[in-house]
Amino acid sequence: MWKDPKFRAAYAEAQKKIKKMDVRYVKEEKPINQALLEIYTAFALSTPYNDFEVH
Repeated sequence: MWKDPKFRAAYAEAQKKIKKMDVRYVKEEKPINQALLEIYTAFALSTPYNDFEVH
């Protein structure tokens, strides 16, 4: 992949976007609580990439 100029350009662009992101996280060690937290935050924040559909 690294030899492909299109891939390298896309990767570099993605890195730029990621470096500008403000990232926050919550540590939850209990699996059930973690699953519920993920579902709650996905709905509360209307995140577009957490659809929870069965694939």
